[in-house]
Amino acid sequence: MKSTYNPLIDKAPTEYGGYKINTDFRVVLRFFRLVEDEDLSEDDKVKTALLMFFWDGKEAVNVSKAQMLLDYIVKYYIPCGQEFEDDGSEKTFDIDVDSGRIYSAFRQAYGIDLHKESLHWWDFTELMNDLPNDTKLAEVVGYRSMDVPDAKSDKKYRAFVLRMKAMYALKKEGVNEQIGDIFDMLWKG
Repeated sequence: MKSTYNPLIDKAPTEYGGYKINTDFRVVLRFFRLVEDEDLSEDDKVKTALLMFFWDGKEAVNVSKAQMLLDYIVKYYIPCGQEFEDDGSEKTFDIDVDSGRIYSAFRQAYGIDLHKESLHWWDFTELMNDLPNDTKLAEVVGYRSMDVPDAKSDKKYRAFVLRMKAMYALKKEGVNEQIGDIFDMLWKG
């Protein structure tokens, strides 16, 4: 993972190409849902994404710049200035399935009510990456990523691991896989 951003010395981006970015973390989460929406055409998705990220209530984005702006959002802004390589590992996180645990973890660890606070996407992901291990979210992700002991190991422990993996398995096929992949990469940082 290569990063071009250092949160201690660099400001997170708030504009690109002369357009102010709507930096609230919820916009990125809504974008992930937009990408998965099978009822919208690709053209409608592009227009909606541009409005979500760049419309400031005064003027819409110049359509001729659409590809440049969306490339920036997808390739730089959403991954927080980092380049990731897909390691092919099993998905252990889903933004929708784990949304309640994320909310609770932020309340527990930082005292932040995500319903009330407006966090820059990059700040949200930095805080997400550093959630302490004593949150339910970390516990659940730990169960999902746990290797199942072989049949020769302690039977009670093996049964416990299998039960936890089954209980917290990600059952939603195809929903926000890209989001999960991004968060998996960030989580494993």
